[in-house]
Amino acid sequence: MCAMSVFTSCSKGSDNSGGGSTPAAPDTTPVSIKFVYMAGVSPDVVQYMDAEVEYLDESGNVKTEKITSAETWTKVITFKLPAKMGARLHLKKKSGVDYGKIEGLVKVGATLDRAYTLLNKSGGQLNTFNANIVISTLDMKGESVEKYIEGKGTNHKSFYYEFDASGKETKGSW
Repeated sequence: MCAMSVFTSCSKGSDNSGGGSTPAAPDTTPVSIKFVYMAGVSPDVVQYMDAEVEYLDESGNVKTEKITSAETWTKVITFKLPAKMGARLHLKKKSGVDYGKIEGLVKVGATLDRAYTLLNKSGGQLNTFNANIVISTLDMKGESVEKYIEGKGTNHKSFYYEFDASGKETKGSW
């Protein structure tokens, strides 16, 4: 013999008119943003240059981290809205490198990008903006590498974005 009991309860989302319950409307209000900073450099950049990323953390403070390998560098930070995000990729001359004595071509490639997801109060994703790191390289002679760093490296790539309280993105300057 088998007995079964069914318990029901009423809540704000219940419809007691005989048709079942009405699900609560999804929370579509953004309250925070998960931001991913990404940077990539070619193996020759690691060998012949010092590379670092300067970025804004969740408190708006500037942090700096060195890139020590050709693997993609990432930093994931969740900001409350409104929020400001920015990053700069710096390439500098590496101590002890004599650029005039480098034989062959140096593959110079470095890039900086971002991805983000708006989040609701419970941490649910509302949208996603994805980016992929693609590193295009320039082949140059050693002495040209030094000139490249001096001309462009101190602020190789940069971006800055602001997001208002509703999650709308605007581009600003840092």
